[in-house]
Amino acid sequence: MTDYSWPGNVRELRNEIERLVIMVQDDTILEKDLSVPNGTTSFAASTLHEARAQYEREFILSKLKEYNWNVSQAARALGLERSYLYRKMKTYGIEK
Repeated sequence: MTDYSWPGNVRELRNEIERLVIMVQDDTILEKDLSVPNGTTSFAASTLHEARAQYEREFILSKLKEYNWNVSQAARALGLERSYLYRKMKTYGIEK
């Protein structure tokens, strides 16, 4: 993270930290978890809609993994109806 120039300054850094806190389930954040260029994951989206969809898919997937693929518990944690979560999973091609 220190090698990246953070062109968005404090806001970009804050957004990255918030994303990592939400998405990383372990106690340690690894380089592969970063979305900045030095990390192995990055947003390939070219529009805000695509970026939001990518983030939403990752977030849903992380909750499903957190709750060992129990859709009812993951839906409750996400604040969604179970049927709506199933529709989102279908939309994003998420399968166990």
